[in-house]
Amino acid sequence: MLSRWLLFVSLLSVLASCSLLPRSNSLATGEAEDAKGPVNIPINPPGDLNFKSKSEVLQLRSQAVNRHPSLLRQSYIPNLLVFGPIEDHRPWWGMQGTFIWGAGPRSIEGMAEESRFLLNPFLLVGANSGTALIWDKDKISESDLKDKSFPYCWLPESLRIFPSDSLVQVTYNISAFNKELSNRKDKLIVPVEDTIKFGLIAYNARDFGFNYIYLDPLKSMNITPKKSSQQPTLIKQMIHCGNSCQYPGGCNNMSPAQPDIDEFDCSQLPARANIRLWKWFPLSKDSNPDLTVFIDLR
Repeated sequence: MLSRWLLFVSLLSVLASCSLLPRSNSLATGEAEDAKGPVNIPINPPGDLNFKSKSEVLQLRSQAVNRHPSLLRQSYIPNLLVFGPIEDHRPWWGMQGTFIWGAGPRSIEGMAEESRFLLNPFLLVGANSGTALIWDKDKISESDLKDKSFPYCWLPESLRIFPSDSLVQVTYNISAFNKELSNRKDKLIVPVEDTIKFGLIAYNARDFGFNYIYLDPLKSMNITPKKSSQQPTLIKQMIHCGNSCQYPGGCNNMSPAQPDIDEFDCSQLPARANIRLWKWFPLSKDSNPDLTVFIDLR
């Protein structure tokens, strides 16, 4: 079995060297790197992507990457497996559409919800909070939509990369978010405590060559997976144009659903998710990762 696995890895390496597989981007991490860190990465706010061309969208992403050249082993080129299916001049699922209105004519309203991750490329694995469609639509006013503090979803508070340790740490202030929810509890259709769950968005990791992911519940704190998995998951997430928004012509959005990484419960705060990433399929979930991501919820 081991010899077959090594043969498989060798074959993939040959294919990659022959340019039969898309070129992977690579982070400058590892014990041999000069940068000890941490490198503090500013968080970009969600942005409007509606009806932009694919080249415009990917230029925005590339600009965000190139602000930190010390973290790159080579020039950055967006991975076509992840971003190739984006369609020109299409709308995107919006923040208001995703978290308030749902599918239909208002699905594209607000900043693009994927911009949370697409415009923050070093957020290799982010938390997608379980806060979609928790609102009583009839009670949402125009002042709510104009309120910059309206709690649509969890957004990172800080992002740090420790290159020499091959470690990324992202922090979310869930206590402050839940306070904003509580201030509007008369407009919610679920209790605030039922919203403390999340999925993992990892196409940024895939873009940088990390293809396998595993959240280790034993090394995490107050985090429980809905679906128990005993092996790493192949990251298939990518951006394409689909019809889930039910807007004429479809919207650019992430796909597909991946049950192994789509839902985790947080029993109490503070909490930490310990996430392992590998470039190639490891011998086991306990194999040393190529990179570790801590998602801290406070």
